[in-house]
Amino acid sequence: MAWAYQIRQWNENLRRLQKERKLTQQGLADEMKLRGFGRCKVKDVWRWEHVSADGKGFPSYMKMLALADCLGVDVPYLMGDMEARHYDEQALADRLGIDPGAIALLLELKPEIIDGIRVENGSTVMSEIIVDMFDPMIRSDYERLVKAYMCRRLCDDPQEAEQERERVEQEIRLDRFELVESFSSMLRQRYEAPTAIDDYLSDKGKQQLAEQQRQQKVKEQRHAKLIPPERIGEIAQHLSTVSRTVESYGKTIATIRNEAAARIRQQIADH
Repeated sequence: MAWAYQIRQWNENLRRLQKERKLTQQGLADEMKLRGFGRCKVKDVWRWEHVSADGKGFPSYMKMLALADCLGVDVPYLMGDMEARHYDEQALADRLGIDPGAIALLLELKPEIIDGIRVENGSTVMSEIIVDMFDPMIRSDYERLVKAYMCRRLCDDPQEAEQERERVEQEIRLDRFELVESFSSMLRQRYEAPTAIDDYLSDKGKQQLAEQQRQQKVKEQRHAKLIPPERIGEIAQHLSTVSRTVESYGKTIATIRNEAAARIRQQIADH
């Protein structure tokens, strides 16, 4: 009976997921070809959709893995052995004790874009927290904190009770500090502020930036054609030489002019 149930689940899930992803039998065959099964045909897909009660028509495990990848799920979901579509969703649901469908819905929630501004909603934040809390280090620190809170010893002697209270308070403070540190470390790693300018540009802004960069490149190319970079030093040296020569000529001309003026003044004085 269990085998018959799995076969029925397989047939139903395979057809339903194809419909969800808008894949025809030919479309699924084409997807399988992209995953290394070049001889996959429509008749193969039909046979997989109609596995008989005795198991005839089941694909090999490698083909099952490829089919699951085509349909965006893991194999146990196709077989009806797992409620969640993916291993991580099932593990998270089992850990939190909630329905796998709720996990899937939370993970699928996306922020809205309103007037060009990314707006987070409470459900999205909650989904991020749930995923983050599944981090092994954070989960370990959280469990230790809860254990320190729950596992306090009841004492008959007031003095022993006071000592136990101090021990529990100190342990909780330490565990709480370590939990916050682990969470902060995870946040720094996962949510570091983007540094690339593209992360802050709309599509229109990216186009404008690309155009500015193109114009700057054209300008640099024009300058490079006018004066090649390797000749800039040579030209500067030549200009410096010309400048010194012009300055020398200017001094010579000034000297000649002064001498001529002196001779004229002398001639005037002699007459």
